[in-house]
Amino acid sequence: MRYNRRHSGNTEVKEYLMSLIGSAPYGLLAIDLEGNITIANGLAKEYLRLEGQLSELVDQPLLPLTSHIPIFEEIIRKCLEQGRKPFDLEYIGSGDRYVNIKGRLILNGLLITIEDITNRVIAEQRLKVQAEELATSNKELEEFAYLSSHDMKSPILSLEGLMNMMEKNKAVKPEFSNLFEMARNSTHQMRKTIMALNEIIAFRKTLKLEAKPVDVGEVWQEVLAVVQQQVVASGVVLHADFSRCPTVWYPPVHLKSILQNLLTNAIKYRREDAVSEISVSTYPDGRSPVLEFSDNGLGIDLKLFRSKLYGLFQRFHTHTEGMGIGLHMIASIVRSYNGKINIKSKPGHGTTFKIHLSHDTL
Repeated sequence: MRYNRRHSGNTEVKEYLMSLIGSAPYGLLAIDLEGNITIANGLAKEYLRLEGQLSELVDQPLLPLTSHIPIFEEIIRKCLEQGRKPFDLEYIGSGDRYVNIKGRLILNGLLITIEDITNRVIAEQRLKVQAEELATSNKELEEFAYLSSHDMKSPILSLEGLMNMMEKNKAVKPEFSNLFEMARNSTHQMRKTIMALNEIIAFRKTLKLEAKPVDVGEVWQEVLAVVQQQVVASGVVLHADFSRCPTVWYPPVHLKSILQNLLTNAIKYRREDAVSEISVSTYPDGRSPVLEFSDNGLGIDLKLFRSKLYGLFQRFHTHTEGMGIGLHMIASIVRSYNGKINIKSKPGHGTTFKIHLSHDTL
């Protein structure tokens, strides 16, 4: 009688636990150290496609009931033979249903939870397809832009040549000279735009190059060698200090592009009423190297232009020649290596760029 009372008590406890877990939003099932089912709810039975009534599953060994799910059966078998171990499994159930099955240790066995993740998996698959379609579309657009701008170079150059020949041979009547000059200026501007497009498209193909240790001072000297004539002609005073962070992990060609674009822009948009000074330095900020570049030039009205700052063909001073691609190229490089740009500028008081080249690269 004592055994019967204890057995009756265990049954009552199991029935009480079964009623509690019956309303759970996911499948719940527990097995003891011998692999027998101790509790289970309706969702566990449904997700694992267990045969029989729910009440009949209790005290039944789980392994024979899961032979139709070999990967799950193998995990449970290893848990029983090699010692209990937590596990995490995703598999496709009946009707293309995706479920996540987790096993967690409990005092006298293993608690198994089964969650229907079909909606999440389908959403992830859709996002993946959309990302692939977007990547394909971007590639096609890039190729179209390249081919279009490339194919337009020859006729534009030919047109410029013809116009030069017309002027040389005095083929334009004096009364039409103004119209001819306007046409030639438009042709010249179109050629510059097409060349800039080709430059941008070719440049984007170089993004995501392999980073390597780069001596910033050496790269700076390479830049100065390229723009030496502009530096001398403009009379700018340069200050460079890379002592706090002399080496950074970065593709050398892209570091050179950043420095060269910043320097040529600072020279181009310098003030004429003061000696132009440019300061460039590097220093660590946490685990990110910072490139700081300052000038005392014309500055930018950020209230008006902040949203357009790194756009393609955006110009903020029109008194000098330019295509408005320098800042766009800088931003593209920095973002492609998970960096960021902070800018402070005020009209007539110069500009300061703080470029976090990348994260965790020191």
